[in-house]
Amino acid sequence: MVGTDRENRREQSRTPAGYLVQLQPVDPATPGVRSGTRFYVTRDISRDGMGLWVDFIYPLRARLLLTFEHAVGAVDSVTSRIGSVAWVDPVPIGGRHMLGIRFVNGDVTD
Repeated sequence: MVGTDRENRREQSRTPAGYLVQLQPVDPATPGVRSGTRFYVTRDISRDGMGLWVDFIYPLRARLLLTFEHAVGAVDSVTSRIGSVAWVDPVPIGGRHMLGIRFVNGDVTD
């Protein structure tokens, strides 16, 4: 894992989730960033970020636009957030890697 002890650094508790997330790089010319739109599934989510199962390791601090649908009370809502890759677990599990995304200032929509 790149980064250290991700479990103990969380300021907000995370809720298990299986949301489908549309991911697009904010800066597609950044070295190591895969351009284009991809769809991934969340492992967990909190107010401050999410964990994603991905098939490509994005570099630390890469800025990503994340768009996903989630329940707000009894209503489904689509949210878009700008996130930054906070940690990467490069060891694949079932062909997938884990990314830790921290939401940053500059929310797109809510």
